[in-house]
Amino acid sequence: MTQLHDTLLRSVYLDENKLLVMRDVSSFSRLHDHEFLELAYVLHGSAEHQMGTQISTIREGDFLMVDLGSLHGYHGGQELEIINCLFAPEYVDRALVNCPSLQAVLSTSLRQFGGDLLADSPADCILHDNDGTIRRLMEAMLREYEQKQPGYLEIVRCHLIEILVHAIRKHPVGATAHCHPVVAAIADELQTAYPQPVSLAALARHYGYTPQYISGLFHQETGVSLTEYLQRLRVEKACQLLIRTSDPIATIAKSVGYDDVKHFATLFRRYMGISPRELRKTYRPLK
Repeated sequence: MTQLHDTLLRSVYLDENKLLVMRDVSSFSRLHDHEFLELAYVLHGSAEHQMGTQISTIREGDFLMVDLGSLHGYHGGQELEIINCLFAPEYVDRALVNCPSLQAVLSTSLRQFGGDLLADSPADCILHDNDGTIRRLMEAMLREYEQKQPGYLEIVRCHLIEILVHAIRKHPVGATAHCHPVVAAIADELQTAYPQPVSLAALARHYGYTPQYISGLFHQETGVSLTEYLQRLRVEKACQLLIRTSDPIATIAKSVGYDDVKHFATLFRRYMGISPRELRKTYRPLK
């Protein structure tokens, strides 16, 4: 994040409104996570955006919604100008205090988003604004927030809800909703079992398929091998621990499934581009 962004977070965002809308110009944003939802729209320029271990290019007309606790940042920006809307779930609806994720916000029966039809939410996905609808809504939100005329919070909320609905419609159906049930079950199991040794043969026996079939199916559905999927998951969990705790790196490595610290550090650098120590050192000044 830029220094301005960080200052505004401390001084403005944590108020009773649980909302911050701002225009930001920057070429670099360190990897960070936060305890609120973020909607970002690229007005101009481009950058390499990192979400967990995934790196992709964002450019003019792209927008993304970053989930609670997701680790992200960008670098190599070329005249990157964005509008950021940071908001707590309870800004959308006061009953959503302590709501754990964007999917939970969209699936609530309190509002008819249509998110209950999705097995996955548009969180942490890059979407594109083909006709400028989202840009117009984001610019209207920014104007309302800056002018602070009577009732501006309600108008901003209305625009935000409209964007959420558009995001649901634009979200590519299928990443999870159409995933093979066996692959979905394995991915779900790994969310809690990742620290333990994972055996392809054991998974195959459990689900009644051959190891070759499970391996091929997993790669076909996710685009990566089971081994790489598990490695990425472990590295992302390690990132959260490096940022949120002061535990020794060896302890963190073991807690995500690696007894060999050197092997863990090699994998970490492969996916994150820096060492565990460098990630922690880079992030700490933001605290």
